[in-house]
Amino acid sequence: MKNSDIALVVLVALVSIGLSYWLGNMLLGDPSNDTYEITSVEAISSELKEPDSETFYPGALNPTDEVIIGNCKEGQILDPSTNECVEDKSSEKKDDSGKSGGEEINPEPSPEE
Repeated sequence: MKNSDIALVVLVALVSIGLSYWLGNMLLGDPSNDTYEITSVEAISSELKEPDSETFYPGALNPTDEVIIGNCKEGQILDPSTNECVEDKSSEKKDDSGKSGGEEINPEPSPEE
């Protein structure tokens, strides 16, 4: 590069810096000129207020509860006290025909229908 090219680059840089500084002060103002006066400060109380029920729904799921997916086989449930799979005693046991409680699980349509 020639000396005239270097001088032109330096001149453009200086003009850009000056223009940016001037526009920044014009648009944003000088922060040292801003003064604020505080009239009062509210005291911090130790009382806890009841949260707004629209924001904090009491029946919502607790995101901090541990969720374990897929460790138990069919017919088993997870015992939270031991974190082990145990037989589900609440469901009815199936008899040999694959029916539960005398009702068909997936009834086939009869040919008469």
